[in-house]
Amino acid sequence: MVKEDFREMWDEFFSDVGGEVPDAAGRLVHYTRTNVIEEIIKNNEFWLSHPLLMNDYQEVREGINIAIQELHAGDDLWSGGKVMDWREKFYDEVLKVLNDYGNDHGYDLYIGCFSYHTITECQDGLLPMWRGYGDNGGGAALVLDLNKAPLLESSPLRIDKVNYRTDEERRTFAREKIRHIVELLSREVVSVSDIGKVALIFFNRILYDALFSKHKGFESEQEWRLVYNRGWDYANKAASMLSYFHGPQGLEPKLKLKLAGGAPWFHEDFNFDDIIDSILIGPRASTPLSLFAAQRMVDTIDKPHLKNRIRASTIPFRG
Repeated sequence: MVKEDFREMWDEFFSDVGGEVPDAAGRLVHYTRTNVIEEIIKNNEFWLSHPLLMNDYQEVREGINIAIQELHAGDDLWSGGKVMDWREKFYDEVLKVLNDYGNDHGYDLYIGCFSYHTITECQDGLLPMWRGYGDNGGGAALVLDLNKAPLLESSPLRIDKVNYRTDEERRTFAREKIRHIVELLSREVVSVSDIGKVALIFFNRILYDALFSKHKGFESEQEWRLVYNRGWDYANKAASMLSYFHGPQGLEPKLKLKLAGGAPWFHEDFNFDDIIDSILIGPRASTPLSLFAAQRMVDTIDKPHLKNRIRASTIPFRG
């Protein structure tokens, strides 16, 4: 595997990557419809979607395209001599990796989206998020405390906060990574036969950035993402969870992520219910009758211990 053969180079290229969990003063909140919340907590299962089927599908694709454009056009980034001689080969190898990825692992790439909230913001949720993702205020939100269950280092999942950039800032990032490649090649730490492996590392880094970045116009969402990429799953830990869904536009690939005890992403004593901080009913549905029904829901699915975590948003919004 390239990651093992070129561990030092891989680590150098990913040294600016987080792999964080939210600080203890905040929570990750998933806004959706009430029936989806029911399915998540009933089945201990969270569905991740392919980025090309999400509302902002162009974000991931555009992030990669910008990096490829800069690689092709960045004459000023390449010095003379051997490095210049290797430029065309490196570019061709990156395109080959991109093509191979698109025809293989790119089909099993999945994202789950959350919004970072302070403890205070978790009391009612945020109105723009209710409008955009919480069924226009008629849905619900699952408030999670991931500090209680950090991902194992061996997990093929990655959780990180989203960086918000303009297209020009994305170009700047790509150029920094290209300069890094030129520097590595100039140091003669690789031979011409290794260019394909260096190209694979470069592609994985720009892919990671594309997965965890969005246009600056979305910055108020303070998004964090949980991402699965089959190319990271060397031990096929999620193979049995790769599935499908009959969506409104036809069949869609899905990752139906198991969150029950024994899930290979967490320690063996993990219990999904332990990280549920609260279940927040949206402002357009926050009536006494809805709260009563929500409590009956958790009773019915045999999780009565969640009843005291159900709260209603007090935002005076009725759509």
